[in-house]
Amino acid sequence: MWKTVIKIVCTILFLTALAKYRFLYILSRTWKRDFRTYFRICKALPIFIKIKLSQKPVYYYLDELARKHPQKTAYIFEDEAWTFSAVKEFSDKIAIYFEREGYCKGDSVALLLNNCPEYVCIWLGLSRIGVVAALINTNLANDPLIHSLNVAKCKAVIFGENFCESVSSCVERRLNIKCYQYNRKSQTTQITENCTDLAKSLDSVSPDERLSNYNITSTDPLLYLYTSGTTGLPKAAVINHNRMILVKSFIALLISNPENVILYCPLPLHHGGGGLMGCGHALLWGATVVNKTKFSASNYWKDCAKYKCNVAQYIGEMCRYILSSCPEDNIKHPVKVMFGNGLKPNIWKVFQQKYKISQVFEWYACSEGNLCLLNLDNKVGSVGHIPPYLQKYSSLQLVRYSEESSEPIRNVDGFCMKVGENEPGLAIGAIAVNKRFEPLEYTGYVDAHETKKKILHDVFVKGDEYFNSGDVMSRDEIGYYYFVDRLGDTFRWKGENVSTNEVETVISNLIGFKDVMAYGVEIPGTEGRAGMISIVHDHTSMDMDFLLSSCKRNLPSYAIPIFVRFVKSSSLTSTYKLKKFNLKSEGFNINVVTDTIYICNPAVGKYEVLTPKLYSEINNGTIRL
Repeated sequence: MWKTVIKIVCTILFLTALAKYRFLYILSRTWKRDFRTYFRICKALPIFIKIKLSQKPVYYYLDELARKHPQKTAYIFEDEAWTFSAVKEFSDKIAIYFEREGYCKGDSVALLLNNCPEYVCIWLGLSRIGVVAALINTNLANDPLIHSLNVAKCKAVIFGENFCESVSSCVERRLNIKCYQYNRKSQTTQITENCTDLAKSLDSVSPDERLSNYNITSTDPLLYLYTSGTTGLPKAAVINHNRMILVKSFIALLISNPENVILYCPLPLHHGGGGLMGCGHALLWGATVVNKTKFSASNYWKDCAKYKCNVAQYIGEMCRYILSSCPEDNIKHPVKVMFGNGLKPNIWKVFQQKYKISQVFEWYACSEGNLCLLNLDNKVGSVGHIPPYLQKYSSLQLVRYSEESSEPIRNVDGFCMKVGENEPGLAIGAIAVNKRFEPLEYTGYVDAHETKKKILHDVFVKGDEYFNSGDVMSRDEIGYYYFVDRLGDTFRWKGENVSTNEVETVISNLIGFKDVMAYGVEIPGTEGRAGMISIVHDHTSMDMDFLLSSCKRNLPSYAIPIFVRFVKSSSLTSTYKLKKFNLKSEGFNINVVTDTIYICNPAVGKYEVLTPKLYSEINNGTIRL
């Protein structure tokens, strides 16, 4: 009896000592890292608290900068320089004009423009009267564009001269929307029929006119950013002023003296990376931001040198393209810090060393969610860290999930199960009951039903709620997090979220409503997943040229399938959904797949049968997709 008790006590003491040893072991490896992180957080925390307490809108910070530094350059675009005073004046004119037009707090207006300084000024001006700008992806046309206008309940659309045809097509099918055409400098571009010439209309507006008081606070909606939310067609995610202003404290974590930054931002402004993180440097800190019409790998470092940029933005694909386009060593540029998301581990160190970048800040966030991580110490492949001894207090948790259903796996008691170290898990974020000092609240979508669909209930205890990110991550023993994959019905390609539902619907309509299964497949050394479809159809009777040309007319360029597989039949799940699990696993591997596969070969610009030679060239990087 006593021997048994002694054994139990000794076992408990041993395990306790082991746990303490493990804690000390981890602490010995992480204390320097964690101390540096705490120091940065202490620097940013007062800024965050002040922001939360003041509840000021975004334009308040811009107005303060325009008052203090009216002639300082806020935005550089090509050979144009916009001062803070000019940004304020243009945004004021937008606010006054649209107030005259009858728009008021709670309305939404779509913005379909290529990158330019006016882009930011327009949505900033609309926010002064409480009108929410829906930032439309410039690749959209036809049904996807109409869907985006409908889902955000837009009363009007402001569009550039490059989008006359797309907007005209939508107006013919959706007549209850007012159109404002904004021609930047071209006086030769004709104003589309039944559209208002916005540039001309603004000429008659004085920025000194007084606006009504709309009592805008930081909790009011500022923008709608479109996201597939990892499932289905694009949804309008609500970005309130708080979410944008959080960038101010976020930047304080990254950079000392952010007001002295000249940031190179070639990202599209309808994206969170460019529109919030990029533009936020100017609007919130008084930095200078250099925008481009579009990203150019060969001009990336040339532009940074030309504009004397000391900080630059990226997405993972950009870095790979830059490495390929700028292979020479000793490229001269002043950039010391870069930040972004999606940088592949296999090129991280090479990129950083080749171009002499002192610090790379990789981050993870989702437009509509409450999760955010930041890699502050150049850990290759990581999106950030949470010390293991603080993990149980974190709002971010990783839980086990089903690869087939993409849903969390629950135990016999009905609760979710946390994953272990280095085990992939579904990333979820706790939704706080008291949101006043929640660092990043779940703002959800315009559609309340879609917002509720992303909330998990009774996750670890009865009554708790978590945001389901739809993203898979893993965590190592010292608390570093790594992005693994995206679940659900979207995948990432060319820096864009591709909706498989949208691709399936469009292509099924084109080929007589045959079964179409769309999914993403991995290509060695390539960021994201390339689009692939499997069609229940005889490939000998399919006009592949027609398929490609029709896809180009009806889908965004990044959503056009790279691979097309023809299968004899399809199978359904118990909920009558087409099964894709095995198709995803097999991918375009012709050593496994016996069906005929076509590839959209960029060298010839059309679909060709995937031969062993082409397959080998794709895998060794000879063919770049």
